Amino acid sequence: NKLKGLGFIEELNKWNGHRVFRLTIKGQALANVSAARPIHRKTAERLLEQFQERVQRVNSTQEYAYRVERVVLFGSMLTDAERLGDVDVAIQLEPKVSDDRAHEQWCTARRRAAEAKGRSFYGVLDWAMWPTQEILLQLKARSGSLSLHDFSEVEKMPNVRYRVLLGDPEQISAMVVSGQAV
Repeated sequence: NKLKGLGFIEELNKWNGHRVFRLTIKGQALANVSAARPIHRKTAERLLEQFQERVQRVNSTQEYAYRVERVVLFGSMLTDAERLGDVDVAIQLEPKVSDDRAHEQWCTARRRAAEAKGRSFYGVLDWAMWPTQEILLQLKARSGSLSLHDFSEVEKMPNVRYRVLLGDPEQISAMVVSGQAV
């Protein structure tokens, strides 16, 4: 319950009489925290450009059950500093189809495809979160200097400065009430 309360996991539903949880993007970000050295701005800009290319690939393929709906950049990249800790981006994923049954069938197909490629699921949580996890893995691309956050984190941050990279700026401004778009 503590992990749920902190926003690291969320409850999906019940499966075979068991409560099913999945790791949130915030939880994934915690799992990916690194003690990497600071990076130069030029490196950060290259990482951001590569990340945006991966977002376009995820959204343009029919392979994944989710699309990246919103992306905002925040943190040290929006300062004038030459040396940065990492590249902070917040994302929001949305199902590519609105029908719940069709979406769940798509998610099941993604899990089966992963198993066919040799992926093992170590429990119900791992199995349940795979359709979003595979996208996060694609977006992260093993970069220790790219920090993915759930969009809801930015919504809750007081006085956050952000830059919209994907999504409707007006909608995002209405969602990030105490923030400032730059």
